Amino acid sequence: TNELYQLTSVAFSLLLAW
Repeated sequence: TNELYQLTSVAFSLLLAW
């Protein structure tokens, strides 16, 4: 599992949603 990729994806999504 690539937790780092998931974390980056979530962080980027939050950044766009912000």
